[in-house]
Order: sequence, then C-alpha cells, then structure tokens
Amino acid sequence: MITDEERREVARRLRDYTVKDLRYSDPICELVCSSEIDCIGFDSCGGSDMMPECVKLVFDRLADLIEPRVDRGALLELADDMDADGMDGWTHAVNVGGYARRIREALGADDA
Repeated sequence: MITDEERREVARRLRDYTVKDLRYSDPICELVCSSEIDCIGFDSCGGSDMMPECVKLVFDRLADLIEPRVDRGALLELADDMDADGMDGWTHAVNVGGYARRIREALGADDA
C-alpha cells in the first residue's frame, strides 16, 4: 500500500516540475517519469499511443496516490462485529487472530 510519505514525495516532485524539465511531448510519459513508475515501453516506445499499458499503470498509480484500495465496508463490518463481541476494555475472550486476518483481507494484504 502506498504510504503518506510516498504521496507527499510524488506531489512534491510534480509541483517542482518546470517547463524546462519536460523531456517528452507525451504527458503520460512525463507522468511516468515524475511518479517513479517503471516504463514498460523501454527504448523502443513511441509514447502512450503505442503503449496503452503505460496509461493504465499511470492511472492505477494516481488512483492509489489519491485513495488507497481499502474495503471500507469490510472494515466497518469488522468494527460492528467487534462491538457486538463486547470489546469494551478487552475484558471478554475474543478471536483476535480472526479479527487480524479479516483486517488484512479488507486491506488486500498479501499475507491474508
């Protein structure tokens, strides 16, 4: 998952970009360079018209920077379950491992 620090760094780099820094006539290629996305077109790339996969990579990266992929509904459901189990002060026996697994699943963690 993208961290707040990564978001701030990409935003800083984009804001620091000047007209003199532009290397490509293709705005997608410029976003690839400024967002630290590995270009998949290599040296033979003729721009995003020839490599729509680059456009998809940029869109995915920007979407993650704006809003991480989190299943808000699943996390709210988990919170409701925890409330129903009497989590006030952790005085009741609870399935903490089960809750941890469900949180990882909702966050899309690889080790879920």
